[in-house]
Amino acid sequence: MTASAPDRPQTSPDKPNPKTRAAYGRRYGQLKRAATKVLPHLTVDAFVDWVIETRRKAWGASSWRQYRAAMLYGLGRERSADPAIAAQIDAACSRLQQTRPWPQKDGTLRTSQQKSKRMPQNDCNRIRHAALASRSPKRQELADILLATTITGLREAEWPSARFVRSQTPGFAWELIVRNAKYDEERNEQARAHGEFRTLRWAALDDEAVSTIARWIARAKQTERDGAYDKLIRALGDLMYKLTQVLFPRRRKRPALYSGRHEAIARWKLHYVESQTTIEGRLQGLAIVAALSGHASDETATVHYGRPRLGERPVMGFPIPVADEVEVAHVRRRMQLTLARLAERKPQRESHRPSL
Repeated sequence: MTASAPDRPQTSPDKPNPKTRAAYGRRYGQLKRAATKVLPHLTVDAFVDWVIETRRKAWGASSWRQYRAAMLYGLGRERSADPAIAAQIDAACSRLQQTRPWPQKDGTLRTSQQKSKRMPQNDCNRIRHAALASRSPKRQELADILLATTITGLREAEWPSARFVRSQTPGFAWELIVRNAKYDEERNEQARAHGEFRTLRWAALDDEAVSTIARWIARAKQTERDGAYDKLIRALGDLMYKLTQVLFPRRRKRPALYSGRHEAIARWKLHYVESQTTIEGRLQGLAIVAALSGHASDETATVHYGRPRLGERPVMGFPIPVADEVEVAHVRRRMQLTLARLAERKPQRESHRPSL
């Protein structure tokens, strides 16, 4: 790859945390190795052309954003290592940022679009039973992570940091303390998390839930210590994909590992938000859902995650956790600041309206 010099590349505005950087680096390396097989004399422009014109066609909108972020990260690292190609990489990054997802005119669902954002209790039970009945050496791990995630709503990356203990808070039997994945330890910034940790509490959990959560956390911690956790998660995702193809052959969208988190958050919205009849009650409910989800505000949890269906009733099989009051208060403060900024902007927008 060749070119000339100057400033910083126009990379993604989000500064990824260490785990995300590792994932971006791995994804970038996979793309570059695949490109090298078809483009023996790889240049920056040829690499970016290949990604945009060839690979982008197979990705849905959200997958394209992930791969584009990985490309921006990987190219940024190459720019730092070799300033001589800075100008060419800057131009390539600009092209990537301006490129939209491939238009889907045939109605075909691609990559992440094939993944359902909901995993009802019946689906969860069927997949867990199919996993345990399979001959896969990962059958118990898949059954455990599905139930544990659907109860707690944890991200896959958060399990190795989790602590599941008897609660010392009056009125609660169990609590889960987890380090928020969106918290950036290197910069000591909250980023999209409401703080470094979050706490979920339950007044009661049945024996199966307790043993499953404890067993899966122990497995996650052990494989993380061995440096094999990411490999385990990929294997469980592959097994999940195979099982859901057999169980739900006619569905256009099937549950994936992350669907359990979506399902949990949708259930919390139903319990804490949809049941409220006042604006204040709904705002408090949104803050609770954000705190339980590990978000700094209500926006991500309410917009990007599974939503309750119209007329949906609460599911009795999965217990609803309670958020820490201090964490909820922190989210409410962030929400108030956002509302105040919006209120300040409204008069400005109104003043620019043409008079009739």
